[in-house]
Amino acid sequence: MGMFAAYNIEHQIRRNFFLNQKLDVEKLSVLELNKSLENTVEERTKELKKAKEFTEAINANITAIIEGTNDSIWAFNPNFEILFINQVFQKEFELSFGVRLEPGANLLEALPEQIMPLWRHRYERVLNNEQFTVEDAIDIRNEIIYIQVSFNPIIRKGEVIGGSCFGSKITHRKIAELELIKAKERAEESDRLKTAFLQNMSHEIRTPMNAIMGFSRLLSKNFNDKQKLEKYTGIINQRSGDLLDIINDILDIAKIESGQLSINVEEFELNELFSELTLFFREQQNRMGKQEIKFNLTANCHPSATFIISDKVKLKQIFINLIGNAFKFTQTGTIEGGCKFDKNNNLIFYVSDTGIGIPADKQQFVFERFSQINQESNKAIGGTGLGLPIVKGLVALLGGEIFLKSELGKGSVFSFTLPHK
Repeated sequence: MGMFAAYNIEHQIRRNFFLNQKLDVEKLSVLELNKSLENTVEERTKELKKAKEFTEAINANITAIIEGTNDSIWAFNPNFEILFINQVFQKEFELSFGVRLEPGANLLEALPEQIMPLWRHRYERVLNNEQFTVEDAIDIRNEIIYIQVSFNPIIRKGEVIGGSCFGSKITHRKIAELELIKAKERAEESDRLKTAFLQNMSHEIRTPMNAIMGFSRLLSKNFNDKQKLEKYTGIINQRSGDLLDIINDILDIAKIESGQLSINVEEFELNELFSELTLFFREQQNRMGKQEIKFNLTANCHPSATFIISDKVKLKQIFINLIGNAFKFTQTGTIEGGCKFDKNNNLIFYVSDTGIGIPADKQQFVFERFSQINQESNKAIGGTGLGLPIVKGLVALLGGEIFLKSELGKGSVFSFTLPHK
C-alpha cells in the first residue's frame, strides 16, 4: 500500500506540473494575441488616417482645380436641383440673370421664362443619357458674350442619376471665326466685283477705241469733204478724251492705293475754281444734251474766306468726279455745289443732285472700288465705277472726310471736309 500511495502522489504532482505549464503557455499565448491585435489595430488606424488624409488632399485638389478654373461647372439631379456649383458659374449666372444660385436650388425656376424651355430640353436630353455640346450668344450689359457648354450624364450602376455641365467663354475665338467668315465673304465679293469691273472696263475701253478706229478709217475715205472731216475729227477727239479719262482713273486709283500720290499745296481762290468748273460742265451739258438741268456752283461765305491754302488740282478733281457722277444719274432737275461754313465754323464742300438716288442698303458700298450700284441699268450710262473711290481716296489724302445722304428717287448729297488755311 505504501508504494501505491507514493506512486499516486508522484503522478498527481506530475499532472499538476503539466497543467500549470499548459496554463502558463495559454496565458502567454493570450497576451501575445492581445499584443498582436493591438499592433494590427494601430497599423490599421494609421492606414485609415493616411487614407483619410490622402482623400482629403485629393478632394482639396479637385476643389482647387474646380474653383480655380475660368470655366463654369455645375451638376444637377433628375429634379433639376443643383448638386454642385462652382463660384464662376454662380457669378456668371447672377451677372446674366440677377439670381444667385446655391446647391439645392432649381435650375429651371431660376431662368427667365423666354429661355427656360430651351434649357429644360437640354437638361432632359442629358437625363436621357445623351452627351452633347452647344454654343450660345448671351447679351450681358449690351455686350455679346459667346459661350460653349458641354452636357454629360452622371451614371451610377448603369442608371443616369443626374447631369454635369461645363461652360467656357469662347468670345475671342467666336469673334475670330466670324471675322474669318466675313473676310472670306469680302474676298469672294471682291473677286466677283473685280471680275465684273474687268468686264465693264473692257467694254468701256473698247467703246471709244472702236469709235476712234472706225472714224479714223472714214477720214481717209472722206478727206475731200471738209464738213465730214470736221465731224469725224470732233468724234475722234471726244472719244480720245473719254479713253484718256478711263486711263487716268485707273492710274489715279493705283497711285492712291500705293501711296504714291503727292500733295501740292498752294493758295487759290474758291470762286475762281468754281468758275473754271462751271465753264467745263456747261460744255459737258451741251455734249450730253442735258441743258435743261439747272447747274450752279457757289461759295456761300464771306469773300475774304474764299482764299484758302490747299491742293487746288486735287480739289478740282474731286469736284469733277462728283459733278460728273451727278450728271450721269440726273435727267431733270438741279445740280448744285460749292462750299459753306457749318455751325462749328468748319468749311464744308458739297455737291447735290435730284437724280435717281441710292438705296439705303447700298450706300456703304458706293465708295468701294470695283462696285457699281444697279450695274445692269448703269451699262447704258457708262462709267468705270472708280469715280467715287477716287474721290474718297483724294479726300482722305487731303486729311478730310466724305459723307453721303441719299434717298431713292429723290437725289443725293455728297459733302466733305478739308483742313485748310
